[in-house]
Amino acid sequence: PRSTPSNSSAASDVYKRQQVLENARRDFRVFWNYCWPETPIAQHHYEWFMALKPGEQVPGNPNGAERVLIIAPRSWGKTAWVIRRVLWELGHNPNQYITIVSCDDGHATNILSEIARNIERNDALHDVFPGLWPGDIWQRTQINVMRDVLSKDPSVRAAGLFSTGVGGRSHLLVFDDVVAWRTARGQPALREQSRQIFH
Repeated sequence: PRSTPSNSSAASDVYKRQQVLENARRDFRVFWNYCWPETPIAQHHYEWFMALKPGEQVPGNPNGAERVLIIAPRSWGKTAWVIRRVLWELGHNPNQYITIVSCDDGHATNILSEIARNIERNDALHDVFPGLWPGDIWQRTQINVMRDVLSKDPSVRAAGLFSTGVGGRSHLLVFDDVVAWRTARGQPALREQSRQIFH
């Protein structure tokens, strides 16, 4: 049967949507803007993305560095970038182990809770990564996404700098706001301990 103009338009819309999603799986900029259109990606976010080498099976800059230090002013979206980068990594390879370390457990678990909320509720994220869903562990300090491996290590764990969980196995280790007043000024003896843990 001949296609009508309305059928052709619908097919075109489906094709365009598929192209957008394919681009979102290949390009971090498209991924960010599709999943969080209310806060478009800035140029420095993409520069940070390209600076860091991606995990296995994850698109990105294969010539990126193994370690990257990001120093930027407040309100430049450093933590937002961390959250989106973790979701990008998990979307492409859910078998990774990722650890998020902050100045204390509270800060670290706040980041993890935002990651968890996106995995639970972000419909646009599920459009891009339809297999990215909660797994068998969904707790305040650690979560599993649906994955192919059986492991004692969670998909993502969150811990304060001096927590015992920092020593677990990780493919990606993220330090976000690890320096606080307590470790920098309040208790000077913690400075050396902080340095040793970080390095």
